[in-house]
Amino acid sequence: MGGAMNHPVYRVRSFEIVSPYTLRLRFDDGTEQTVDFRPVLAGELYGPLRRAELFNQVRIDPEVETLVWPNGADFDPATLHDWPQHEKAFRELAQSWQPEEGLTMPDCFISYSSHDQRLANFVFEELTRHNVTAFMASVSLLPGQHWSSEILTNLQSSNWVILLASRAACASAFVNQEVGGALLSSKHLVPIVWDIRPAELPGWASGIQAIDLRGCTTLDLQYHVEEIANRIKQEKRQGLLIVGAVVLGLWALGSAGK
Repeated sequence: MGGAMNHPVYRVRSFEIVSPYTLRLRFDDGTEQTVDFRPVLAGELYGPLRRAELFNQVRIDPEVETLVWPNGADFDPATLHDWPQHEKAFRELAQSWQPEEGLTMPDCFISYSSHDQRLANFVFEELTRHNVTAFMASVSLLPGQHWSSEILTNLQSSNWVILLASRAACASAFVNQEVGGALLSSKHLVPIVWDIRPAELPGWASGIQAIDLRGCTTLDLQYHVEEIANRIKQEKRQGLLIVGAVVLGLWALGSAGK
């Protein structure tokens, strides 16, 4: 009889979130692997993990010693250990799956230049920490999705637009299109500046109060994002109360007519 095939056994000892949907893993053999899960988060099991608030609930199962999530999603630790060898197959599988239906539409849309990705990541993570669902193209688009139509759909669905108004962003045709759409749709637009003065914002933003980060610390930025998150959640609660009142009124009218 031939010898049994040996499946390598590895254990995830620890992890840290290094950027949205990206984890640095440490294994029992002393090696590390940094895995960007964004391209593979699709389908019934992994698709829900595109909601950052769920993805960030990742933990290590004490029995099997691999990553697990509250919805039952997990990965074989051997696959994670040798991720570069398996990533292509997972990407292809994700592209074969249809995007999940019924996912929550975003509360706000982050408009920014790719030059400012680090700041955009920070704002996205802070909003998520305060239970606000944000759309940021670099982490929110599913594999295989048509980026322009998805960006437009999510922009239309968001009541709030946070504009990271750097000099590069103000010169970007794509950012200007997004902001133009926000203004035409009467969205709440919040410009954030740091490498230009508020007075240097383009004409279309001249009448909008900007958050000026010049000379501010990270704690100051966290405070400003928290304030925005609280305003978004307050508006959302008021909207739900109005919907509830309308439904109750319709029910009362229907009952009176019987």
